[in-house]
Amino acid sequence: MSLYFRKRALLWVEGVIFDRFPMGSSPEMIKENLEGRIHLSLIEWAPMPEYKKVHEIKETKVRIPIINVSANKILSEVAKWQKQSAKSL
Repeated sequence: MSLYFRKRALLWVEGVIFDRFPMGSSPEMIKENLEGRIHLSLIEWAPMPEYKKVHEIKETKVRIPIINVSANKILSEVAKWQKQSAKSL
């Protein structure tokens, strides 16, 4: 994960912890978002087999909240794609 001040929680689903950065919006992209398709410019991720609500960096005592988004079908698909892509590297 990037070393910058976190203003939001990380997401967890399907054994993956990640953050995502949406692309800028256009009328076409907004329409596709409403239809259930997302456009991301960047995904930072790492394997995390077990969910936990908070991750603490021991050296700095920084606590990063983590949200379980397993109920979100789109983000579940993103996590499955991430894991599959990593296998092909």
